[in-house]
Amino acid sequence: MQYRKFGRTGWKISEIAFGAWQLGGDWGAVDDAASMRTLHHAWDKGVNLVDTAYIYGNGHSEEVIGRALKAWTGQKIYVATKAQPVEWPAPDDEHPQMRGRYPAWYLRKMVDNALRRLQVERIDLFQLHSWMASGLYDLDWLETLNALRVEGKIDQIGVSIRDYRPQDGVDLARLDLVCSQQVVLNLFEQRPAGELFRAGAGRQAFIARVPLDSGSLATGTTTPMRLFHRVLCLRSCSMGTGLQKHWHGFAP
Repeated sequence: MQYRKFGRTGWKISEIAFGAWQLGGDWGAVDDAASMRTLHHAWDKGVNLVDTAYIYGNGHSEEVIGRALKAWTGQKIYVATKAQPVEWPAPDDEHPQMRGRYPAWYLRKMVDNALRRLQVERIDLFQLHSWMASGLYDLDWLETLNALRVEGKIDQIGVSIRDYRPQDGVDLARLDLVCSQQVVLNLFEQRPAGELFRAGAGRQAFIARVPLDSGSLATGTTTPMRLFHRVLCLRSCSMGTGLQKHWHGFAP
């Protein structure tokens, strides 16, 4: 396993992390014992970051990770979790308002419940599951999370950028208000490697979301025809409108 500095935190994080959405059961029935064995196998191989969220099975993913951590006796495992807004912005809203989506009472409740489910004294990385650029000016979310840092309940603050909108994180990276950003990055979506990564160079950590494009790029599951259909989808579906503008940048 190879490791990298995680932004300005001083952490040495494995280049491959464990994404724990599937542990929540949203993709079908799961065996919690098998999930714990899978986590321990990954940690045995050097993976030291696990990323989860409340919405992954309404906290079930966090609970499974908590049980796995309790039984783990190896190296430090960094735990990242996320809280969704009280109301998600509409997918087609290009300029949603941040204020009111992460009220103080709500963030405190989400942190306290995550601490209990994960069975840890402090959450290493607490992330907002949907970042909106107006959050640069409406800073109630940051006041609450900074207070939780002072209280020792969370260590670092991060955000998850809305799908296919890397531009929303550029000014956030320049201002260095958080330590990390999750952003969609894979063979099909390369735009974050431009202005966003330059804005955060040397200070900001970046976590690649869906690096295998939710499985379409996974070895053993992809056929040329399936890949071709995926490309057509990204060019035509509404979620891929941002990719249409940059299609010329993809080489065959």
